Amino acid sequence: MKLPAKFYRDCPECKGKDSIILDVSGDKKDISTLNINILKCNKCGYLPKEGSNVENLLYPDREKVMKSGDKVHYIPSEGCDMSLYENGIIKSETPNKEGFFVVYNCNGEWDRIDEYTAANTNKRDLRFGWHPEARNKKFTTDL
Repeated sequence: MKLPAKFYRDCPECKGKDSIILDVSGDKKDISTLNINILKCNKCGYLPKEGSNVENLLYPDREKVMKSGDKVHYIPSEGCDMSLYENGIIKSETPNKEGFFVVYNCNGEWDRIDEYTAANTNKRDLRFGWHPEARNKKFTTDL
């Protein structure tokens, strides 16, 4: 898969949400061919050095495992406008283990997600945590 794309990542220094922007181009299947332009954190000025810090920024959640009850946000396609993101909570894993059933719309009643219909969402389209610019952000204040 060819890129260019912009990725927004949390700063490992100040923990600023989506405060580091990575402009990436190249072939996504081979990390060695990627051309990565990192813009410093727009909150604290942190600028990651080449090497593992950059790889950790590209794939920040690869060590974590998503599970029922986790807050997530859905990204329809890399580089899309953040207003298209949707926040939700994982209800359960799909039988084929390739995705999750995620509740996105429950009118802010997150403690009652078992009563709401969940959407089958592929794992590759989910990221950990709620995004502050998601289209349903008014219903996803911290619990």
